[in-house]
Amino acid sequence: MYYFGTLCASELFLITWIKWILGQILNGIFMFLGIFNIEYLAICIIVFTILVRALMIPLTIKQQKFTKLSQVMQPEIKAIQEKYKNKKDQEPTMKMNRETMAVYEKYGTSPTSGCLTSLITLPIMLALYRVMYNIPEYIPSIGKLYNQIADSMTGVDGYAKTVASYVKDLNDKRITFKASGDKEALINALKNFKTDNWKDLAELFKDNAESYNIITKNSGKIIHYSKFVGGLNIMDSPSDKPWPGLIIPILAVLTQWYSMKQIQAKTTNNSNQAPDPTQQSMQMMSKVMPLFSGVLCYTFPIAIGIYWITGSVFVIVQQYFVERYMNKMDIDEFVQMNKEKAANKKKQAGLWEKLMQAGENAKNAQEQEETNKKSISELAKVNYKNISDEDIKYESKKSDNKNGQMKISDYANILNSKNK
Repeated sequence: MYYFGTLCASELFLITWIKWILGQILNGIFMFLGIFNIEYLAICIIVFTILVRALMIPLTIKQQKFTKLSQVMQPEIKAIQEKYKNKKDQEPTMKMNRETMAVYEKYGTSPTSGCLTSLITLPIMLALYRVMYNIPEYIPSIGKLYNQIADSMTGVDGYAKTVASYVKDLNDKRITFKASGDKEALINALKNFKTDNWKDLAELFKDNAESYNIITKNSGKIIHYSKFVGGLNIMDSPSDKPWPGLIIPILAVLTQWYSMKQIQAKTTNNSNQAPDPTQQSMQMMSKVMPLFSGVLCYTFPIAIGIYWITGSVFVIVQQYFVERYMNKMDIDEFVQMNKEKAANKKKQAGLWEKLMQAGENAKNAQEQEETNKKSISELAKVNYKNISDEDIKYESKKSDNKNGQMKISDYANILNSKNK
């Protein structure tokens, strides 16, 4: 639990600015589709998911290349592990680690290469999910509708108690509002309103003509933007309208199951050995995760289901073409190219280190020179009281040093002159 909390805190800033970027993309798509009078958020979500997933293709290819290398390296790594299987002392363990790292260096990669790609994609996927769950925050024209409704309601006496009582009667965990809540809390509650909730809310404020008209007008636009096929609304959950809403979680289960089956089949086909613990975990996830996504898509708004299904379909298509690309690749040529790339990186890193060291040495030399000059001057003044500042100034002008700096020989000349 502590680790999870620390991880969330460290990624908070990263996810925040990624959310902002993704929000700008989502708003740009919505505005672009609006030029053609396409004002449906469902289509916007589909285009948005495809575009963001497409931008992540280079990371996917990099991950697949690492997987390809791992399959080639695996027999050598397992042989090393078997060699030190029953040796748990520190020295054999260190030898095993050195030999394992030698295998990675042989193929021009490192154990962290695959993890790095996953760590990059994780905050992107988390930010993407949060954007999908809070669309009005990232599309100003839709967020403005919610703000206008909230402004009209806050001007009515006793609005907070009225809304809090209504929300309590709904008994919906996604919608929360207390009588002490402010405008921001009210907007957060309105963002989770379903189609039927808007009509009920307008009835609560029918005695105030201005508020009633704004709620009716703006909620009508919100419902229009949220329309989906089969009379569904992306802000509603399939559990509110089991038919045809149940199609969403079913498609979510099937598409994710097939996408995970693709990856699992690829791993199985390229490995003739018994599955290791990682592969066994993957097999378990391929059974559990699709069912888990189906449960979530049944209880969450349909917008989340559309995003999930679109993402899974994109992964299926992407995996097909990436696999074809990887099959055409000459593994020996790829390993050689990877070695050369790793060698160049190592060479550049060494050059940069040398430049940094040279700069540090120059800085230290300059500091030492300044210290020596200061020491000579102070030493001369302390030990030879008869040398004045005027003598030093006069001798420095005569010095053959182009910078006019005093040297030990210059102090000697002054002393000789004084002695004479």
